[in-house]
Amino acid sequence: MYEILVKVGDNTNPDPNKDKSCYKDGDIIFVARPSESKRVWEEMLRNGRCTQIDFNNAQIQSGEFKWPWGKEEKRIHQVFILNDELTDGEARGLVEEKTSIIPRNEDSTGKAGQAKILLPPQIEILRRRNYKINIDELSYVCNGLKVRFPKNIIDEIRNKSIVVEPMYDKPIPKSEIVQK
Repeated sequence: MYEILVKVGDNTNPDPNKDKSCYKDGDIIFVARPSESKRVWEEMLRNGRCTQIDFNNAQIQSGEFKWPWGKEEKRIHQVFILNDELTDGEARGLVEEKTSIIPRNEDSTGKAGQAKILLPPQIEILRRRNYKINIDELSYVCNGLKVRFPKNIIDEIRNKSIVVEPMYDKPIPKSEIVQK
Protein backbone atom coordinates (compact mmCIF):
# COMPACT_ATOMS: atom_id res chain seq x y z
CA MET A 1 0.00 0.00 0.00
CA TYR A 2 1.11 3.56 -0.73
CA GLU A 3 -0.27 7.01 0.02
CA ILE A 4 -0.13 9.32 -2.99
CA LEU A 5 -0.38 13.09 -2.58
CA VAL A 6 -2.07 14.59 -5.67
CA LYS A 7 -2.42 18.26 -6.68
CA VAL A 8 -6.02 19.50 -6.86
CA GLY A 9 -6.43 22.39 -9.32
CA ASP A 10 -3.82 24.06 -11.49
CA ASN A 11 -1.01 26.36 -10.46
CA THR A 12 -0.35 28.85 -13.23
CA ASN A 13 2.16 31.47 -14.27
CA PRO A 14 1.63 34.12 -16.98
CA ASP A 15 5.08 33.30 -18.40
CA PRO A 16 4.50 30.21 -20.60
CA ASN A 17 8.00 28.86 -19.87
CA LYS A 18 7.48 29.11 -16.11
CA ASP A 19 3.92 27.78 -16.41
CA LYS A 20 5.34 24.46 -17.70
CA SER A 21 7.05 23.98 -14.34
CA CYS A 22 3.87 24.59 -12.29
CA TYR A 23 1.97 21.69 -10.74
CA LYS A 24 -1.23 20.91 -12.64
CA ASP A 25 -4.45 19.19 -11.62
CA GLY A 26 -3.87 15.51 -10.85
CA ASP A 27 -0.06 15.73 -10.73
CA ILE A 28 1.46 13.28 -8.26
CA ILE A 29 3.42 15.30 -5.71
CA PHE A 30 4.68 12.61 -3.31
CA VAL A 31 4.46 8.86 -2.79
CA ALA A 32 4.80 7.42 0.75
CA ARG A 33 5.09 3.83 1.98
CA PRO A 34 3.75 2.76 5.39
CA SER A 35 7.23 1.46 6.31
CA GLU A 36 8.71 4.91 5.69
CA SER A 37 5.78 6.49 7.54
CA LYS A 38 6.51 4.35 10.60
CA ARG A 39 10.13 5.55 10.65
CA VAL A 40 8.99 9.21 10.46
CA TRP A 41 6.42 8.74 13.26
CA GLU A 42 9.02 6.99 15.46
CA GLU A 43 11.44 9.88 14.89
CA MET A 44 8.72 12.44 15.73
CA LEU A 45 7.89 10.53 18.94
CA ARG A 46 11.58 10.34 19.94
CA ASN A 47 12.06 14.07 19.31
CA GLY A 48 8.89 15.06 21.20
CA ARG A 49 7.09 16.38 18.09
CA CYS A 50 4.11 14.09 18.73
CA THR A 51 2.58 12.33 21.72
CA GLN A 52 2.20 8.59 22.26
CA ILE A 53 -1.54 9.09 21.60
CA ASP A 54 -0.79 10.77 18.23
CA PHE A 55 1.61 7.93 17.44
CA ASN A 56 -1.02 5.28 18.28
CA ASN A 57 -3.74 7.12 16.30
CA ALA A 58 -1.48 7.25 13.23
CA GLN A 59 -1.52 3.47 12.88
CA ILE A 60 -3.71 2.20 10.07
CA GLN A 61 -3.12 -1.32 11.32
CA SER A 62 -0.40 -2.88 13.41
CA GLY A 63 2.97 -1.65 12.11
CA GLU A 64 1.50 0.43 9.24
CA PHE A 65 1.18 4.18 9.65
CA LYS A 66 -0.46 7.06 7.82
CA TRP A 67 1.98 9.62 6.45
CA PRO A 68 2.00 12.72 8.74
CA TRP A 69 0.40 15.09 6.22
CA GLY A 70 -0.28 18.61 7.44
CA LYS A 71 -3.79 20.09 7.29
CA GLU A 72 -2.66 22.88 4.97
CA GLU A 73 -0.97 20.36 2.70
CA LYS A 74 -4.19 18.34 2.47
CA ARG A 75 -6.24 21.49 1.87
CA ILE A 76 -4.64 22.07 -1.55
CA HIS A 77 -3.95 18.42 -2.36
CA GLN A 78 -5.66 15.09 -1.90
CA VAL A 79 -4.24 11.85 -0.56
CA PHE A 80 -5.23 8.67 -2.39
CA ILE A 81 -4.40 5.14 -1.32
CA LEU A 82 -2.81 2.83 -3.89
CA ASN A 83 -3.23 -0.82 -2.96
CA ASP A 84 -1.10 -2.25 -5.79
CA GLU A 85 2.61 -2.86 -5.35
CA LEU A 86 5.12 -0.62 -7.06
CA THR A 87 8.78 -1.26 -7.65
CA ASP A 88 11.15 1.34 -6.21
CA GLY A 89 11.76 2.56 -9.77
CA GLU A 90 8.04 2.94 -10.46
CA ALA A 91 7.54 4.87 -7.20
CA ARG A 92 10.44 7.23 -8.05
CA GLY A 93 9.15 7.59 -11.62
CA LEU A 94 5.78 8.88 -10.42
CA VAL A 95 7.40 12.03 -9.04
CA GLU A 96 9.91 12.69 -11.83
CA GLU A 97 9.66 15.76 -14.00
CA LYS A 98 10.18 15.90 -17.75
CA THR A 99 13.23 18.01 -18.51
CA SER A 100 15.27 19.08 -21.50
CA ILE A 101 18.97 19.90 -21.55
CA ILE A 102 19.84 23.13 -23.34
CA PRO A 103 23.54 23.27 -24.28
CA ARG A 104 25.21 26.61 -23.61
CA ASN A 105 28.18 28.06 -25.40
CA GLU A 106 31.27 29.42 -23.74
CA ASP A 107 31.09 32.52 -21.58
CA SER A 108 32.15 35.48 -23.71
CA THR A 109 32.95 37.70 -20.71
CA GLY A 110 36.61 36.58 -20.50
CA LYS A 111 39.24 39.36 -20.73
CA ALA A 112 41.74 39.56 -23.55
CA GLY A 113 44.30 36.79 -23.32
CA GLN A 114 42.22 34.70 -20.87
CA ALA A 115 40.62 31.41 -21.74
CA LYS A 116 36.88 31.48 -22.20
CA ILE A 117 34.83 29.57 -19.65
CA LEU A 118 32.58 26.72 -20.78
CA LEU A 119 29.21 26.98 -19.06
CA PRO A 120 27.38 23.84 -17.92
CA PRO A 121 24.22 22.97 -19.84
CA GLN A 122 20.98 24.48 -18.59
CA ILE A 123 18.06 22.24 -17.61
CA GLU A 124 14.59 23.35 -18.66
CA ILE A 125 11.48 21.84 -17.05
CA LEU A 126 9.04 20.83 -19.77
CA ARG A 127 6.48 19.33 -17.39
CA ARG A 128 6.47 19.25 -13.57
CA ARG A 129 5.32 15.60 -13.46
CA ASN A 130 5.19 12.79 -16.02
CA TYR A 131 2.30 10.99 -14.31
CA LYS A 132 -1.09 12.11 -13.06
CA ILE A 133 -4.39 10.88 -11.73
CA ASN A 134 -7.52 12.09 -13.50
CA ILE A 135 -9.54 13.06 -10.42
CA ASP A 136 -12.78 13.57 -12.39
CA GLU A 137 -12.70 9.99 -13.78
CA LEU A 138 -11.39 8.24 -10.68
CA SER A 139 -12.30 4.66 -9.76
CA TYR A 140 -11.51 2.65 -6.65
CA VAL A 141 -11.35 -1.06 -5.91
CA CYS A 142 -14.29 -2.65 -4.07
CA ASN A 143 -14.39 -6.44 -3.66
CA GLY A 144 -11.99 -6.82 -6.58
CA LEU A 145 -14.08 -4.62 -8.94
CA LYS A 146 -13.41 -1.09 -10.21
CA VAL A 147 -16.13 1.31 -9.04
CA ARG A 148 -16.40 5.02 -9.94
CA PHE A 149 -15.99 7.44 -7.05
CA PRO A 150 -19.36 9.01 -6.24
CA LYS A 151 -19.77 12.54 -7.60
CA ASN A 152 -20.23 13.97 -4.10
CA ILE A 153 -16.76 12.71 -3.08
CA ILE A 154 -15.20 14.21 -6.23
CA ASP A 155 -17.00 17.50 -5.46
CA GLU A 156 -15.65 17.45 -1.89
CA ILE A 157 -12.13 16.85 -3.21
CA ARG A 158 -12.55 19.80 -5.59
CA ASN A 159 -13.88 22.04 -2.78
CA LYS A 160 -10.57 23.19 -1.32
CA SER A 161 -12.19 24.53 1.86
CA ILE A 162 -12.94 20.96 2.97
CA VAL A 163 -10.17 18.57 3.98
CA VAL A 164 -11.08 15.11 2.70
CA GLU A 165 -9.25 12.50 4.76
CA PRO A 166 -7.54 9.62 2.93
CA MET A 167 -10.03 6.85 2.24
CA TYR A 168 -8.29 3.62 3.22
CA ASP A 169 -11.50 1.73 2.40
CA LYS A 170 -11.42 3.03 -1.20
CA PRO A 171 -7.95 2.21 -2.60
CA ILE A 172 -7.35 3.19 -6.21
CA PRO A 173 -5.80 0.68 -8.64
CA LYS A 174 -2.46 1.31 -10.35
CA SER A 175 -4.37 1.69 -13.65
CA GLU A 176 -5.67 5.08 -12.41
CA ILE A 177 -2.15 6.51 -12.72
CA VAL A 178 -1.64 7.67 -16.29
CA GLN A 179 1.34 9.06 -18.14
CA LYS A 180 0.80 12.55 -19.56
